[in-house]
Order: sequence, then structure tokens, then C-alpha cells
Amino acid sequence: MKSEYMLDSESYVVIKDDRIIGFISLMGQEIGGLFIDPLFNRQGYGTLLLQLCFSLRSNWQVKVFSRNKIAREFYKKAGFKKVYKKIHSGSGEEMIIMEFQQLIQ
Repeated sequence: MKSEYMLDSESYVVIKDDRIIGFISLMGQEIGGLFIDPLFNRQGYGTLLLQLCFSLRSNWQVKVFSRNKIAREFYKKAGFKKVYKKIHSGSGEEMIIMEFQQLIQ
């Protein structure tokens, strides 16, 4: 992941008590990865990182493995909509492509 995504991404971290507990990596309008230390799940840190994204740009896309129910529900709750499915070339697993479009007033 480091050599494939991190060099071409814009990344942000969440720090709590001098420790990195999560990060998000953005590639253009795609969320390449959002990870939170499991000890800090469901405490609003993932939502905080998404809010940062929404403040930067109004349209986003994310690819989520179909088997990852937690991620699918997280993005759905944040307003992402399922657009289509595809097979991940590296693993052969089904992925769901989701998009978020913010209404500009």
C-alpha cells in the first residue's frame, strides 16, 4: 500500500495523546484509505476525517470491499451512495464503488 498509494496521496492524521490513531489518504476526489485504530472506533474520528474531506471538495468516491459491512454502513450513513460494483484485480473480490455529492448553495 505504501508504495502504491501513499506517494501519490494527500494524507491527514488524527493524533490523540501524542499518538497517531487514524488517517485518511486522498487521491484527487477519491478516498484511497481511511483507517482508525480499533481501540478508537465509533468515537467520531472517522467522521471527523470525512468532514475534513467535505470541507476540501464537494464530490468524493470510495471503493469498499463488499464483505466490509462496517465500512459500507459508515459511508452510507455519511451520505455516500452505491454507484456500481466491480471485481478488484488484485484479490478477485467484489468491490462497491460509492460516491458522495455535496449540494452547493
